[in-house]
Amino acid sequence: MNIFLFSCLLTWLPNVFTAWVEQTPRTLTKETGESLTINCVLKDASYALRGTSWYLTKLNATTWSRISIGGRYSETVNKGLKSFSLRIRDLRVEDSGAYHCEANVDHSNKPDLPPRQQHLQIVHEVNWPCFVMSTLNIHFEAIIYDTD
Repeated sequence: MNIFLFSCLLTWLPNVFTAWVEQTPRTLTKETGESLTINCVLKDASYALRGTSWYLTKLNATTWSRISIGGRYSETVNKGLKSFSLRIRDLRVEDSGAYHCEANVDHSNKPDLPPRQQHLQIVHEVNWPCFVMSTLNIHFEAIIYDTD
């Protein structure tokens, strides 16, 4: 059973985890009123960046909310460099939470992949921040989700 599961993972992983999102900075601390920029880069030369999205999970919440660009939120996208960033101006304590950047990539030029793996959402997730009064401490890590 363990050998079969390991074999399945080895077969599946090369098709799914060939693209990833790299995020910088890894850790930062901000005060209210300051600005925050989260940078994400799609790290795989063989896939085109189709689009991007940003999400926020507020502290003690279990669902993600899509961030609408405008007002205090602005986005910069460079499809050629496969990089994108979210800038939040005039930070507030209620901006605390987990921020997720999503890169939508096109695998349609990979005919050997099953149809359900031809479009991936690659999500870069911010762990729950620790904050003291008006200070935000944000930590980052990456995860990848397959879309159906």
